[in-house]
Parts: sequence; C-alpha cells; structure tokens
Amino acid sequence: MGGGIIRGAAALLLLAVLSLSVTAAEGVFFSDVKESEWFAGAVYTARDMGLINGKGKDAAGQDYFDPEGNITLAEAVKLAACMNQLYTTGEVTLTGGDPWYESYADYGRAHFLMASEAGFSYESVMANPGLVLRRAEFAWIFARALPEEALPAINAVPDDAIPDMRLDEVNLTDQQAYLLKYYTEVYRLYRAGIVNGSDDAGTFRPESNIKRSEVAAIVVRMMRPEKRVGAPANLKAPSAGVTLHELYDANLMPELMKRHTCVTVRRPGESDTGTSYRIIKGSVVTVHVWDYTEDGVTVRQEQGTYGDFGYKVTPEGLVEANLYVSGSGHMPMDDVIASELPVELTEEIELLAEDGETMTLLIRGRFLTGPSTDPGEMTVIVDRETLELLSSKAVIFSEDYTSASEYEYVYDGEPVGRTVTEGWDNTRTIIYEIHKPEAEPLVILFDCPAAWDLTLEPMPAYRIRIKEPVAEELPGGRFHISPGTEIITVVIE
Repeated sequence: MGGGIIRGAAALLLLAVLSLSVTAAEGVFFSDVKESEWFAGAVYTARDMGLINGKGKDAAGQDYFDPEGNITLAEAVKLAACMNQLYTTGEVTLTGGDPWYESYADYGRAHFLMASEAGFSYESVMANPGLVLRRAEFAWIFARALPEEALPAINAVPDDAIPDMRLDEVNLTDQQAYLLKYYTEVYRLYRAGIVNGSDDAGTFRPESNIKRSEVAAIVVRMMRPEKRVGAPANLKAPSAGVTLHELYDANLMPELMKRHTCVTVRRPGESDTGTSYRIIKGSVVTVHVWDYTEDGVTVRQEQGTYGDFGYKVTPEGLVEANLYVSGSGHMPMDDVIASELPVELTEEIELLAEDGETMTLLIRGRFLTGPSTDPGEMTVIVDRETLELLSSKAVIFSEDYTSASEYEYVYDGEPVGRTVTEGWDNTRTIIYEIHKPEAEPLVILFDCPAAWDLTLEPMPAYRIRIKEPVAEELPGGRFHISPGTEIITVVIE
C-alpha cells in the first residue's frame, strides 16, 4: 500500500472519548506510527487538525494508533460530523452524549444526508454502532460529509472505469446490486482526488474493511485540497476526438441562429430568468432578466442589447435605449455562449460519457477572466451531431479567488423577458449617414420599436449630429429622442 490507498472518507474516531481539542492532540506521538510509514504524515496532520487521536496506551505505557485496525459505523459518523462542522463553521464544538455517539448521529441526520437505502440512518447508528465498515460503506458516508462544492471533480474517471466497481445495467448480480447502493459516492471520491485505489489499476476493493491508516489519508485529502491525488492512468477518460476550435465554431451566435429561433442561457432550475437571444430585424436581440432584493422587496430587472443598442426596462415599463454610434455602423452578433469556452487547452478534451444523442466532455484550459488567462476546467454536455452546448459546469482558479458557474442552454424554447422583444410591429427607422474624410459616404438603415425612448451617444473619436427630427442635445455630444414613429437621420463624422 502506498500513499494512494484511498477509498472512502471517514474517520479515525476512537470510541467514546475521542478528543477534538487540537492543543490536546499536538505533541502526541504514536509508538506504532513510524516516520518511514507511508501514512505517518497523514496521521499526524489529521491529529494536529484535531480530528483523530490514538487508541490509548499500549503495554509499555505509550500512546498507540492501531493503523491496521478497522473503523466502526459510530466512529465514522462521528468523524464525518466533526469534519462537516469544521468545514462549515471553522471549529468543532460537538461533544459526546449518552450513549457517546448519539450527538454525532443527531448532527449527521440534521446536516448531511443519512439514508436507510444505503443502510445508514440515525436508527441504524443507534442500533448497531459497532458495525465494522467496508470500504464502499465508508465511501458512502464520507462522500456526503462535506458539501458538494468542497469536492469538485479533478479527475476524469468515466462510469464503470474502476475495475471492481462496474455494473451490468441489464442483469445485476447480487454483488453488483450491493455495489449499486454506493456506486455514485465511490466515483465521486475518485473524481475528487480523495481516493485512487489500492493498486496501479485503481482497484477499490469495496467489500473489504478499511484501515485506520487509510482513513487518516482520506481525512487529510478531504480537508486539504492541495493533498488530493490524480487517478491511475488506466482510469482516465479517452480523448473525445473533438477540438476546441470545432466547439467554438459550433457555438458562435451566427451559427446557432441559423438553426434556432431562440437560444436561452440560464442556471439550472430557473425558468423565467436568464438570458435569451433572438434574431429580430436581422440582428441579435439579447434579453437579460434577473431578480434582486431592494428594501426587502424582490425586484425584476430586464435589460439587454440590440446591435449597437444597450437598453433597460424602467419600473414603469418604458424601454430606455442608448445607441452607441460608431463610424462603422457594425451591429455585432453576441458570441457569449462560445466565449464560455476556454481560450486555450492545457490538455486534450476527454470523453466522460456518451449516448446516442449527447457527449459529456471534460475540458481543461485557460479561461479569459480579465486581462490575463486563468486556469480552470469545465464539464460540458454537447449534442453529438451539432456540438452545441446543452449544459456546462466550470471552475476557474485565479490568484485571488475561485469562481464556479453552471448553466443550461435551451434552444427554440420560450424566451425570457417580454418587454424588449415586443413592439416590433411598430418601428422607427434609423438612418446612419457615415461621412469620413477621403471616403464615399456610407448609408446604413435599421429599425427599432417606436416605443423605445432613445439616447444617441457617440463612441470616442466620433461626432454625431441629428439631421431630423429636431432632437434635444445633451452634454457630451449626445441626443435624446422621445418615442415616436419618425425616421431618424444620424450623421456620423
């Protein structure tokens, strides 16, 4: 066994009197944990965190740890409870009750999932606290000991890749039926770098008992992300055979709008907020809708862009639009979906899963999050035929923070927002007359709803004037034009 023997995540908790005081644990050395042992560093690190201690005194009166010993259900629940509290509050205040494990079982029931379908419930802990746990059972408890965001996937381990954690979906054997209860949690720990198997092939040995030495390593990896490990080479996902360039091109807005009437990007579970993109009058209209709280009242905001327009909806329902006038007359497509992808790959795109319609891909690369590119990774589900994004989860690491995002992409559905996509049956025409030195005048026409309250604002280095109608001039060379149906002629010089 080496430093890569992990398979669950749990606890080195002694029975009733496991001290959780860091100061009490520091300075205690165990007679059966030599510095040369692979697990020594993990044992003493977990000890200094106040999460484990020894088994008492040996025959010579020295503290001992019992690295080859097993762990019981009550001990595992106790450590899981203490880890959860330490992670969420920064300290451990839990103490034993009567019996000693009841307070930890109470905490587990209230703060992390304990479910009878896997054999672990409050009642099962109280009824059978001395049950010696197998590795799969241990993994089930500890994969749930910390919140999901504390265990992000760093390894692309496909389903059924672990040699002794594979399932026949058609005809489950009795052993596979047992494994099915713990399958998701075991794979979660492999993917998070908490466990990586007992040999070079990544074998898990789900039905064998877990040792206290192994638990120490798991505890440290759970609580210290920098200690997490990679997966054995044979467990890594195969190449997807898809390039970043192909993904980017497939998700450019002009390409998407050739195939769809509407594209909506939103967070999972949302239905009436997010961002929708539609082609209206030959240009992309974007609508951003979100809710925020102001003075205890939930307020809905709606705003977006239409070509060179930026607009927002006032509380009274009026659309206030700014037209940022440039000398090009260019009305760009919004490529925000493609821009979610990294700008550069650091590894080949890996195929995590596939079926007849979709592929799940892991993309590691550098993301444009400011003036520099930051490392990160994202998992995306794409349509096999078109390579369009269907969902994405991304984690980006910068020097100052770690950001995470999750989106789903809906095609040809009902767009979010109503105000800015209505009123196009009654429009006003804006005529750009672009005059540049030593160049032929250029005339560009486009429409917008007549109900929009417009402010025309020149981009830097340009000057504009309004030939018609009579317009209110504002500071900075801007012009205000009230709602109406007239033609607006803008001269750009």
